[in-house]
Amino acid sequence: MFGDESGMNNKTELRLLLAKDAAVYSALRLRALKEEPGAFGGSYEESKSLSLEEVRDRIVESENAFVVGAFQKDSQSMVGMAGFFRRRGLKLRHKGEIWGMYTAPEVRGQGLGRALLNEVIERAFAMPGLEEILITVVVGNKEASKLYESVGFVQYGIEARALMLKEGNREEYYDESLMSLRLR
Repeated sequence: MFGDESGMNNKTELRLLLAKDAAVYSALRLRALKEEPGAFGGSYEESKSLSLEEVRDRIVESENAFVVGAFQKDSQSMVGMAGFFRRRGLKLRHKGEIWGMYTAPEVRGQGLGRALLNEVIERAFAMPGLEEILITVVVGNKEASKLYESVGFVQYGIEARALMLKEGNREEYYDESLMSLRLR
């Protein structure tokens, strides 16, 4: 396990998402995009038009990608998620990226984010030849940055104006911190 123990309570189950989870994943993803539009590269507007088939294609585990979901055991509602994909190409396959990391506000502070992150990291580093995991976080998101650093991610750069959020005639730009975790 990377960093400290998760501290997650036993009311939550982490598991790989399956095709049958497309609807609950989509609902949580749309919630995340709506509540925190500046934190994700995807947009609510684009994502709400995806069919369940398109969502299934994005979440089902493959040789080089997976999504982990956090489910409350009593209700089976999804309260957290994090995805991973390995880069393609012979020269890039030693690296992968974590994307779409989110925990619902009502379960934050319970160690769920750390547990999700550790689960994704452990699964990713079990892939033969994977040496490095990348993640980005919007500059100013201190809680996420602190979590990523606590499991060993190190900032290696900042991408200025990485995201642009347009609302009406107003444009807002977000810088992203580029972070890396190396196994080898």
